[in-house]
Amino acid sequence: MWYLIFRHYVTVSLCHCHVVSLYLAHYFLTFVIIIVKIMYRKIAIGLFSTFLVSSAFAQGIKFEKGSLQSLIDKAKTEKKLLFIDAMADWCGPCKLMDKNIFSKTEVGNFYNANFINAKFDMQKDAVGREIAQKFNVYSFPTFLFINGEGQLVVENKGYMDEKSFLQLGKEAANATTILAEVKDKFLKGDHSPEVLATVIRTYTQSDMELAKKASEIYFDKKKDATLSQEEVGFLLSFLRSTEDKHYAYFKKYRTEIEKYVNPEMVKNFDNQLQLVDIWKQSLNVEKKTVNDAKFMALATPLFGEMMAKNLLNQYKLGYYETSRQFTKYEKIANELFANEEKINANEGLKAAWNIAEQSTDKKIIKAASVWVEKQVMGYETSYNTFVLSKLYHKLGKKAEAIMFAESAVRLAEQEGQDSSAMKQFLESLKK
Repeated sequence: MWYLIFRHYVTVSLCHCHVVSLYLAHYFLTFVIIIVKIMYRKIAIGLFSTFLVSSAFAQGIKFEKGSLQSLIDKAKTEKKLLFIDAMADWCGPCKLMDKNIFSKTEVGNFYNANFINAKFDMQKDAVGREIAQKFNVYSFPTFLFINGEGQLVVENKGYMDEKSFLQLGKEAANATTILAEVKDKFLKGDHSPEVLATVIRTYTQSDMELAKKASEIYFDKKKDATLSQEEVGFLLSFLRSTEDKHYAYFKKYRTEIEKYVNPEMVKNFDNQLQLVDIWKQSLNVEKKTVNDAKFMALATPLFGEMMAKNLLNQYKLGYYETSRQFTKYEKIANELFANEEKINANEGLKAAWNIAEQSTDKKIIKAASVWVEKQVMGYETSYNTFVLSKLYHKLGKKAEAIMFAESAVRLAEQEGQDSSAMKQFLESLKK
């Protein structure tokens, strides 16, 4: 703790001088990234030919401000698409699009007449980060065309010349009509591979049930024993449980999937799917109890005893929180704090926050504070310093609580995060 206090004063002094889970989560998120790359790399292809894309700011295109939802609502009201230039301030091609393309009169006239236009930094703007997460934006510039229902209609990436960028806009403007026609064909019983594939590509994000239904029909009708890269994406996008119909397709085409995805990752993903069902079998929802022995018996062959025990504790931690069994929650959290290697940062900070908010057990609060101190020593953020401040407050360490609440406010402002709750807590400490 003294190290933290010392570093706090050094940081504050510098500022005044103007120098200004989880194992399973890892594999699931890795799969999501793979699926995104497979699915959305070709979302425009097959509908409208191949284009190159980009992003930026300029005099020609009028870029509007607002939240994502307000911009979508405006697009819906005006019966237009929302065009978003998803960029980053360090991106060279983004800057070239600003300078060479967005400023053109012809480009501005067309985009201003046909779209609601907006641009966001995917890393610095809060709205930008929301967009990046929602539409899986990983490279810059990325151009997004979104309809009034919040559905992604066309996506493309990269620098392009004026002629190509105008052609992209024209194809996007026609896309809504084309997609509406395809959806109507599907609902009226046209289950040709082309229609099914288009529905899957288009509605996986915005209408999961519709896209999933199309995917099930697609694989039921499929005769070929091989899979394309895009078809692997179709299959994995809807796979959430061994009880899911797509799990049968997963087993049938596993060899094909492993041509595009590392076999070890496929194995771990399969284990994760099985783990979901193991948890369901071990949980008695009516009695709000967990059968530890059953979970361990089923999970150990897949993960080994130590990992199975860790996974059981992680599942129980989440379940006891949602079922409001805080005494049991405290016990599991305390066990995890005592075994640092078995708890990741996000899970630990969430548990520490709950302890700070609800616990009256000084021993558990102390264990949580020791764990958070180590997180802060590793890398200070507004969140972990705020959690530490609240834990110190619970332990009666007012001076330390004030110090780290001040750090939380400062870091939140540097990160561009909302610091109002931290400021309110700080004010309450100083009374």
